[in-house]
Amino acid sequence: MKTIGLTLFTVGFILMMYALLIMDTSVPVDYPAGNSYGLPDRVNNLGLMSQRQSYLIASGIIIIIGIVIAFTAKPTSESIQKVANEYDKKKCPQCAELIKKEAKICRFCNYKFTEEELKEKKIDKYISIPHWYD
Repeated sequence: MKTIGLTLFTVGFILMMYALLIMDTSVPVDYPAGNSYGLPDRVNNLGLMSQRQSYLIASGIIIIIGIVIAFTAKPTSESIQKVANEYDKKKCPQCAELIKKEAKICRFCNYKFTEEELKEKKIDKYISIPHWYD
């Protein structure tokens, strides 16, 4: 969901920059008798100005929706599962690697846990659990 929000924000920003920097709202004027009075060669077109305004409003709405989606997106089940997997791990006292809580032998250094260490249920202070996991 966060990527969708950031994508909407980017699209809205690009649309806004197009409307502000690239879109031309003036049109050339052909005077039938010539331009001997010092009149401007280009004038603003109300239709094009209205179109630019519509683009700016739409891009502003898209940007706001993108920001709201990006910052209020709830974590996916994959990220919750990743945190849950980290929660079910313990740190090896010999090599400091994270291994499964039920492991009797460390797979990295072959450290054998004692019965007291296997019965221990304390959470390792180095594994942080996000507040939304509760």
